[in-house]
Amino acid sequence: MPAPQSTTLPLQIVEPDGAVSIPYVGRVRVVGRTPSQAAASIQQSLEPQTVRPQVVVSLVSNASNTVSVGGEVNKAGL
Repeated sequence: MPAPQSTTLPLQIVEPDGAVSIPYVGRVRVVGRTPSQAAASIQQSLEPQTVRPQVVVSLVSNASNTVSVGGEVNKAGL
């Protein structure tokens, strides 16, 4: 019996509509969910395609607390 095969996806960016694109599944909405809730949603979406899928979601960067300053200021920037 062949050993189970694992696939690691490259980092995914949450699009402005709150979804990520997962191969063989399509777009999965993750906005407003914790990493474990997002993993559960992705895992559930993969179940028809894969035997016992295992999904780990990690927050790599959170740019939501970043603001841009522009206009008539001394120094424009993030």
